[in-house]
Amino acid sequence: MRKPFSAEPASDGSRAAARLASLQRIALALSAVHTVDQVSEIIITEGLAALGANAVCVSLFAGEGAEPITPNDGEEALGGRDTDTQTSRYMGDEDVRTDLPLIVEGHALGALTVSFPPGGILAEEDHAFLTTVAQLCAQALDRALLYDEGRREVDERRRTENSLRSSEERFRNIFDAAAMPMVLATVDGKHALVNEAACEFLGYHCEEITEMHVRDLAHPDDLPLLRTALARLLSGEIANVNVEHRFMRKDGGVVWGHDIIAAARDEDGTPRYLIVTIADVSERKRLEEAKAKLAREAQAAAEQQRAFVRDVLASVTDGRLRLCFDAKELPEMLAPQSTAVVLTRAAGLAELRQAAVEAAKALGVTDERQNGLMAATSEAGMNAIVHAGGGEGRVYADSAKVQVRVEDHGAGISMENLPKATLEKGYTTAGTLGQGMKMILQSVDRIYLLTGAAGTTVVIEQDRIATAPLSDFYV
Repeated sequence: MRKPFSAEPASDGSRAAARLASLQRIALALSAVHTVDQVSEIIITEGLAALGANAVCVSLFAGEGAEPITPNDGEEALGGRDTDTQTSRYMGDEDVRTDLPLIVEGHALGALTVSFPPGGILAEEDHAFLTTVAQLCAQALDRALLYDEGRREVDERRRTENSLRSSEERFRNIFDAAAMPMVLATVDGKHALVNEAACEFLGYHCEEITEMHVRDLAHPDDLPLLRTALARLLSGEIANVNVEHRFMRKDGGVVWGHDIIAAARDEDGTPRYLIVTIADVSERKRLEEAKAKLAREAQAAAEQQRAFVRDVLASVTDGRLRLCFDAKELPEMLAPQSTAVVLTRAAGLAELRQAAVEAAKALGVTDERQNGLMAATSEAGMNAIVHAGGGEGRVYADSAKVQVRVEDHGAGISMENLPKATLEKGYTTAGTLGQGMKMILQSVDRIYLLTGAAGTTVVIEQDRIATAPLSDFYV
């Protein structure tokens, strides 16, 4: 008959007292420890001593539904240690084992496995003792696991806080050291943080700016623009804002800034802050305004020059030459008397002359004035061919006059060449009407001239009856 396993004296009373003392020592020791490793050490040491077992193993489940993990060969779990070597070991195949579940409030944490030498049996009091040890072990492990979980949460929180603090410090260092003005504002427009560059840009102390609202620094005329842009940013319609506007300095001056504004949002996307980077573009704006002013002045001077040239040309030609600066100033086209005639070096000029003469003859224009119209038409068409590479002509008429319109897409006549091109006999150069303008002015009643970089339009008009004789200029 096999004997009960026990390292205690054979007397029932002394064995019970010894086990009670062991339970008290285990309970007291377990109450003073906090980690799973410490709980394992106490259970293994005291269990071996109280039961005379070969090995004691505390196994923890890796997770719900997982197999127990036995700490062999240094695995990260709890392991059994024998009384001689104090190292973890495998339980022998011939050992007698008993497994007790480690349960707390219906939740299984793992198992307590005790290994005895071959040939023995477990008495009822051995089972009761093991059950009590298992309960103490389960309660201690539950506390240790909660402690470990809490410690991990604290460590994780501390790491998060340290990371956040480090991130905030880096941001503040970059923010403060930035050469460009930077502002951190709340979504309702209050300045939470400004760097030294922003203070210098605006002429305020940093403490003064943090007491001010965004609208206190922006130019009143630019506030609608800013409100619209920020509303789109905060609603998520756009990812960032790029806007140029004016700022009001403390000394009353106005400076220009190019703002790049981004929204710092919570995890749920709610905007918390506005990060504003400002580029000082005041000098660029000053140069742009100076350039625009020069352009306006140049435009005004050019218009005055054109008006002067027009008035001079009209005066010295008795109103026959009418310089136009816009297509609207050209005379209204009359009833067409021909189709559009394409003018090239090879063809078109004779056809346009013939159409003009026929229209004049039908109107009752004298032969002399018909010849003048034909000569003027020929010169206008020839100038389009020679100086612009070709063009297009067409004849119009009503009951009072004949109208010939010639258009080209050449370089036009420059303003400085207009007086010579129209008044000086024999003057010719690329981009002018050459000798033809003098000829035209001596042959017809009126000539309208619209010229520019897009080309030249000449409209010749010959009245049915001459209204005034040629002045001495044309003789």
